[in-house]
Amino acid sequence: MALITNYGELKTELATLLHRTDLTDLIPNFIQYAETVIGGDPEPNSMDALEGIRTKDQHKRVTTSISSQYLDIPTDMMTIKDIQINLSPVRSLDYLTPKVMTAKYPSSPAGTPEAYTIHGDEFQFSHIPSTSLELEISYVARYTAFSADSDTNWLLTNHPFAYLYAAMIAGSAHLDEPNTQKWAMLYKSIASGINVTERDGNYGANLSARPATATP
Repeated sequence: MALITNYGELKTELATLLHRTDLTDLIPNFIQYAETVIGGDPEPNSMDALEGIRTKDQHKRVTTSISSQYLDIPTDMMTIKDIQINLSPVRSLDYLTPKVMTAKYPSSPAGTPEAYTIHGDEFQFSHIPSTSLELEISYVARYTAFSADSDTNWLLTNHPFAYLYAAMIAGSAHLDEPNTQKWAMLYKSIASGINVTERDGNYGANLSARPATATP
């Protein structure tokens, strides 16, 4: 197999493995499927499901200012680890379900936030900041989808077969080939190995689609 270091090389290797020269327009779709699989739940309930992958490289920490009750969630957020107000001392906010938030803070008092919840694509805080405060959000981010041939990321650089095997599942299924299950098993093996190595207590609960308890 050829060395895979970027999106363009991944597409070339997929075409080679599929033994087809007429799939140029479809191969990006197969890779998009791989990106969806990789971004899925790393601990699925079903033994038959394809587990997603989480790596240390996906851990991000961003700071922003907050002066109102609502704030947009980072668009690449998958799992939230912690939210804190950078005061002295630092104040870590408690997560509450929307129902508990409403019950505990029915009047949305003004002051320094103590808790947060999630409504769709927004954080809601209580108390409502009475002045601009620095908010620090620690979370696990999804990998940005590939676009240009030169695009790459930590996972593709260090574990290119994760993308290759996941994309081959879609490619072989599209061609109705009998070895689709083989690619699925290869992907499961490499995904499990990556997760065991990378996980080890570094990540919170999965939030592939944000926790069910955090949305109304």
